[in-house]
Formats: sequence, C-alpha cells, structure tokens
Amino acid sequence: MSATQLPIVFRMGGPKRALAVAIGVGAIGVGVMMIQKAPSAIAPLIGAIVALAGLGFATLAAISWKRGLPTLEVSETGIVYSRLLQGVTRLAWSEIENVDIETTSVPREMNRDIELQAVVLRLKDGRSVKLAPLAAAQEMRDVIADALAQESKARA
Repeated sequence: MSATQLPIVFRMGGPKRALAVAIGVGAIGVGVMMIQKAPSAIAPLIGAIVALAGLGFATLAAISWKRGLPTLEVSETGIVYSRLLQGVTRLAWSEIENVDIETTSVPREMNRDIELQAVVLRLKDGRSVKLAPLAAAQEMRDVIADALAQESKARA
C-alpha cells in the first residue's frame, strides 16, 4: 500500500451541477407552458406544481454549484464531509472502524439490474455514514482505507 499524500478533496463535477440546473429550468418552462395552454381546469394547477418543483430544484442546484457542495475532504486529522442541506460531518480517524462499499441492486423489467455503489464508513459506536458518489466508489474507498491504515500505523 503506497503512502497517500493528504489532504485529498473529492467534489462533484461541474457538468453534473449544470445538468441539474438545466433540468430545474426546464421544469419551470414546462410548468409555465401548462399554465398558459391549459386544455382543462386541472392543467393550470398541475402546471403550477411542476413550475414550483422546478424552481426549488433549480435553486438548490444553483446553491450547490455556487458553494461547491457536496465535498469530501480526507486529511491527516480525519474526514470532513460537507453536504448542501445536512450540514457538515467531521469524523476523526479514531472514530472510524472500517470503510466498505455497499451495492444496491435496482431491478429492471428488461436487461440486467442496475447496481448502484456507495462508500459507507462504519464507526466504532455502531453508526454508519453513507457518502455521496463524488467519484468512483472503489477509488474513494481505497483513498479512505489507505489513510485509515496510515493513521492506525502512526497510533501503534
């Protein structure tokens, strides 16, 4: 295992955030068009709901883009995980027992199932913290496991 140069910061890429903002703006446009070209009495209500949902989605995506969230920082002292709505989670290396990859299988009607992978930190007090997929799950797990092993050697 090679020594990892810390700190390492994982951030969500800009194109994903731009896509999220575009989806929100698109939902606003669809909602407004539904309100204006209403063929029935219920269409304006549904259009307003779609437009408001798009507004909320676009606003949160734009805030996320501006603030550079979510972010995972792996440093000598531990892990700092910053999220948009849930705040910041700080974990010292002494609190982390191990790091795993959790796979969730989503069934599909045709072809094979979709497998989603997430990195999970198992803490010594029995809790677990699931991390957003900011990079490939294996890459994130390897970096965190390497830093955890280095810290364990340094304490021993």
